[in-house]
Amino acid sequence: MYKITAHIKRLLIENDKVIVPGLGTFKLDYSPASIENEQFIPPTKQLYFDNTLYPNDGLLVRSILKSEQSDYVSANSLIEKEVLSLKKEIENSSTKSVLLEGLGELQQMPSGYLRLKTANVFPFFIDGYGYEPISLQPVLSSRQKSEKENLPIKDVRIEISLRKDFIHKIATIAAILLLILIFPTKIENGNISTTYAGLIPPIINTQEIPHPEITENDISSEQQENTEQQQATTTQTAAQKQYHIIISSLPSREAAQIQIERFSQNGIDSLSTVERDNKIRLSIRHFNTLDEATVYLSELKETRPELSDAWILTVR
Repeated sequence: MYKITAHIKRLLIENDKVIVPGLGTFKLDYSPASIENEQFIPPTKQLYFDNTLYPNDGLLVRSILKSEQSDYVSANSLIEKEVLSLKKEIENSSTKSVLLEGLGELQQMPSGYLRLKTANVFPFFIDGYGYEPISLQPVLSSRQKSEKENLPIKDVRIEISLRKDFIHKIATIAAILLLILIFPTKIENGNISTTYAGLIPPIINTQEIPHPEITENDISSEQQENTEQQQATTTQTAAQKQYHIIISSLPSREAAQIQIERFSQNGIDSLSTVERDNKIRLSIRHFNTLDEATVYLSELKETRPELSDAWILTVR
């Protein structure tokens, strides 16, 4: 087992990335809770490997200094020695891979890039520790539902006792409502003379309300305004989502600018940035539909093996 592996695992619990000088960077990407295959999946942090050689931030060196009680030179020497040994083991392996305990299998692609096949056994997301996927089961099974439907229906008789004066009041109110529905005009005088003990119809003074004349031009203008509002709503709804092809995730704008220059040297230009979850992601292209983005991602991985870790980010 490589000593730096234990340090990487411990550092990833409190950090979203660990730079290994001369090898690459182990990174964590937050995944929110979701529902898949009739299961509720709790939020997690997915581990992946970035081949980009970032400047040494000293995080791994300080961890070795603290635990190994060695000096700075010895700590750097240990990292260089184990990185060289790790690369040599990958080269000499028939599968072109090496197993890093608790992290996963580091594989070398035909293009020379390294890819991490995660083990998913080490809890890097402390806030979600102990959460397990929950199966979503129906309240009643199909058998119980069938038995419930086949139960005999019992006759239920409900007796309601009503007082005569209460019935008179209900009938009076119903008569008033019926008159209002029959004569939908403005009530000039709201004084209603009625005796609730009997069914005496109320006296209502009404006044006709003149209605303004509606011309064809008014109708045309109103229809045109409704059409424009519907078109604006449709356009706004269609532009709600964009699907970006992400080829790299970085912690700051400065790091993103450095990465853009490196990609430009390899002939990868016209990159855009997407800021989300306190990260800067580099997008090589974006689409308005998921199908278009999926087709382009498949073609990109075939033509650009070094971008085999590219993925789709949905932006609203």
